[in-house]
Amino acid sequence: MLQEPMINYWASLDTVQQGVAQGTIYGIAQGIEKGIQLGKEEGRVEGHLESLRPVMVLLFETRFPAIATVANQRATRINDPEVLRLLVASLIVAKTEQDAMRLLTAAISIGDIEP
Repeated sequence: MLQEPMINYWASLDTVQQGVAQGTIYGIAQGIEKGIQLGKEEGRVEGHLESLRPVMVLLFETRFPAIATVANQRATRINDPEVLRLLVASLIVAKTEQDAMRLLTAAISIGDIEP
């Protein structure tokens, strides 16, 4: 008689432990998947930045060589690819060095935080 409750106790304990183990494995798998997704997104953002920065450098060097060095150093603070893309598009039509610096300053003020 005493044996049956003990068997039920150990059987339920095994079930709980199996549930905990399965839950842990599921949680780890979900964490890995989320990490992979975040890594892919960060890679895409970094890829966009790496492809746009040389274009921006070229624009400053060819259109505004007097401010190119300073502008390129400051522009490294832009971490949002969309902001950098808009800066490149704006530099194409900028008329003066002052316009280019204003555009750069505006881009830095909104693009120096992670997207």
